[in-house]
Amino acid sequence: MSGQQRGLLLLADQISLIDAEVGSATAQAWLASTVDALAHAVVDLVDGKEAATVDVPVVALDLTGHGEGEPDRASCAAAAADLRRAHVTLTSALAQPDGIPSGLAADTVRSLSVLSGALQDLATHPANVEHQRSVRAGAHRSIRAAYRLVQPGEHSASPRNEFVP
Repeated sequence: MSGQQRGLLLLADQISLIDAEVGSATAQAWLASTVDALAHAVVDLVDGKEAATVDVPVVALDLTGHGEGEPDRASCAAAAADLRRAHVTLTSALAQPDGIPSGLAADTVRSLSVLSGALQDLATHPANVEHQRSVRAGAHRSIRAAYRLVQPGEHSASPRNEFVP
């Protein structure tokens, strides 16, 4: 196993630990499933796969204590920062000469970017109540989009062979 592969397996482990309080039970379930799917996608990359192989279902969370509420800005900002670091690490690995297969790699990088943007939006949403709902709805849609990017059989918005940082 190469140093790059070991580094990416460590990255998969780090990704699997990412969590944030996003303000609703439904969005929380989508976030947990997206993080799990991202970790599996990175492992698939290490294994040389060109497409995701693990179909991660959206988890059913215990709704106790997960009602509708405000996102925790600090946890969302921290998770967004962790995802941005993962994005940089994966992008650097893709730039190396031995490379990684492009289809899944592009989708994984894009998913990391979309998910970090969604969490950053939740961390920095303004105090205006009407705008907060709009930001939360947009972030929740982005979390679902990030999830779909790293599911088997799903198609990314970008061409399969084009790397999108």
